[in-house]
Parts: sequence; structure tokens; C-alpha cells
Amino acid sequence: MNVERKSLITLLFIGIAVAFVGASSIHVPVSEWYKRNDFAHYYLTSALVREGTNPYKMGIELPFAKFGFINQPKITVATNPPPLALFVVPFTYLKPKSAFWLWSILQYASLVGALLLSFRLVANYLKIRHLFLLLALFSTTYCVLSHLRYGQTQAFMLLLIIIGVSSLYSPSFRLRLAGIFLWGVATSLKLFTWPLVFVALRYAGWRGVLAFCFGGLFFWIPLVSVFGLDIFKDYFSLGAFYAQSTVMNFFGANSLIGASYNVLSAIGEGAIFVKSLPYLSALSIALILLGTIFLLRVYKEPFGVCAAVLVLSCMFSPTTWSHYMVLVFPALTLLYVNSLTEGKVHFVDFAIAFLLVGLTLGRLYNAPPLWQAASSCVGIVGMAYILALILRVGSHRT
Repeated sequence: MNVERKSLITLLFIGIAVAFVGASSIHVPVSEWYKRNDFAHYYLTSALVREGTNPYKMGIELPFAKFGFINQPKITVATNPPPLALFVVPFTYLKPKSAFWLWSILQYASLVGALLLSFRLVANYLKIRHLFLLLALFSTTYCVLSHLRYGQTQAFMLLLIIIGVSSLYSPSFRLRLAGIFLWGVATSLKLFTWPLVFVALRYAGWRGVLAFCFGGLFFWIPLVSVFGLDIFKDYFSLGAFYAQSTVMNFFGANSLIGASYNVLSAIGEGAIFVKSLPYLSALSIALILLGTIFLLRVYKEPFGVCAAVLVLSCMFSPTTWSHYMVLVFPALTLLYVNSLTEGKVHFVDFAIAFLLVGLTLGRLYNAPPLWQAASSCVGIVGMAYILALILRVGSHRT
């Protein structure tokens, strides 16, 4: 049995273990997924937008019971960005259950598409079985299963981002600008991929920045035309503030800030941390900014730098739920391919990185305090390890 075959068999067993952990960590029956947040929250917010009601106004209660939804985990105000609310509006013409499954199909198809494009960019000379192996491994991780369970949107964002990355390899400058425009659209749906604007500057200059900004404003334009600038003000003063101020009350934050809070909270010192949250959020922005500038200096290849920036964004965001971790899949794909080809990353390195991502469950509230603290650190350790490996690959490139 050759080395590659042994490696693939080992990876298969790791994948089975990760799949078992992921599946056993989803405690809501599949038939109940559509009734609960975050999808219920998306649907209700978008239903209000469709009716011409500003969902971010103080005092508006999301009508969970009207549609048979269950407000769990509990959300008392609209917190998802208005562009995402507008994007989901077409789904509100369907009944909630049908809308959820159509949304889920879109998300999983986006994940497959993003992986396929990533594979073509870095490994189109490898046999197709490697693509199917990666798809099988990624699909059974808790981050993907929780993404589908909560009805999240990061997989669609990932597809837009990878399409944009692929455009950077085009000789057509207009096509590159169109791809960067998609980065802006993705960032408007969930704000934490904003560091890609610096990648746009690096590969397309100030016109790239303008394309990114226009993409970011694309869904805002019709919203402002209907609701005026109030929707912008109300979202950032109410929805975004509520999300930031309450996010630490829930398990699952895997960023440096979230993991640090969970560790301190597990030992009874969480209150001190919460008081410093505004300063820590500012620190996280600074770390993302400095880290992105560093990556742009040491990494030349577009796919690698974008994959690294996505990992960095997840590492230092004020919060990174487990389903955000789908955004590290391009980095894992690059590491897997490199372990089979150039060898700057060994197979064991990839296996450890994948295992850490697969075991990223967030804080386990029902476990003893020591286990709560340990589980909170798996995600940030995994992302730090992946980023170190990405830099090892990038440091050899010209």
C-alpha cells in the first residue's frame, strides 16, 4: 500500500470521527430546523421588509408565532444586516418550510460550487477523487451541519468570494472589477469580510476599492429609496448594537475574543471581560487590519492571500460562530493540495488542521468548567495553526 493510499484511508477514519461528533452535537431534529433561529429570524425580518415596514425600529416585535416559528435561540430585535433582509425577501413568498429547504439547497449548492472553483484554481491537475474526498470531509463537519441547522448564509458568501478570487486570474480588468464587486455584495450580507477591500486595492487599485464599495452598497440603494436613511441609522444603533452587546451571552463564539470570554466565564470571571468589550472590539479591528497588511506583504498569489484573509477575519472578529468556519475551507483546500504536490505542508499538518476545524463546537455549557474552557479554544487554535501553515506555503512563493 503506497503512502498516498495510507494517507487517504487515515483521513477517511478522521472524517468518520468528525462526522460522528458533528452529528451528535446537533440536538434539534431535522424536521424542526425551519421553525427556529436563525432562519426564522431571517424570514420574519424579510417579511417585514416586503410589507414596507422597517424591522429595525424600536418596539417592533418579530411575529414568530404568526408563522409557527419558535424563538430559540431567543432574539428580541432584528439584527441581521438590511442587505441580507432584502436578499431573503423572495423566499418569503413561499411558506416557511418550503422557503427553508430552498434556502438550504442554495447554501449547500454554494458550498459545492465554492469548493469546485477552489479546486480548479489550485489543483485542477489532481484526480477528481480528491475533490469528492474534500467535499465529503467538509460536509460532515459541525460547522456545515450547524450552518444548515441554523439556516445561515456564509456558504453563499463563500461562493461569491471564490468567484471573485477566480476573476483575479483573468487578463480582463473589467472581469476582475466584477469579481471584486461580488466581494462587496458578500460583505454587505455579513460585515466581517470587510478586510477583502485591502485585497481589492492590492490587485485592482482604487478602482477595485470603488467596485468593492459599490458592491457593498448595492442592496442598500433600494432599501434607502424605500425607508430613507433611517434604516441605516436604526440598524447600526439598534440591531448591530444589540447583536454586539448580547452575543457573549450565547455559546459558540470561536474567535480570539469569544474564546477568551468563554474561558474567563467558565472560571467565573466573565463580567470583567464584558466591561472591556468595546475596547476589545476595537483591538480586534486593529489586529485584522495589521494582519491583512502583513499577509499582503508576504503572500503574492491571489487565492492564498484571500484564503488567509478569510481565516484572519474569523480569528479576530468580535464573534465567530461555528458556522462561520466554512470560510476556512479554501485555506484547508490549499493545504491539502500542497501536501500532495509541493510538500511544503505535510499530510499530518493538514490532518491536524482539519481535525481541529471538525472539532470546533464552541463552548460546551453542559460540560465541567475545564472542558468548557478547553472546547472554547479549539477553533482559535485551529485557525492559528491553519494561518501558520498558509504562511509556510506563502513564504516560498514569488
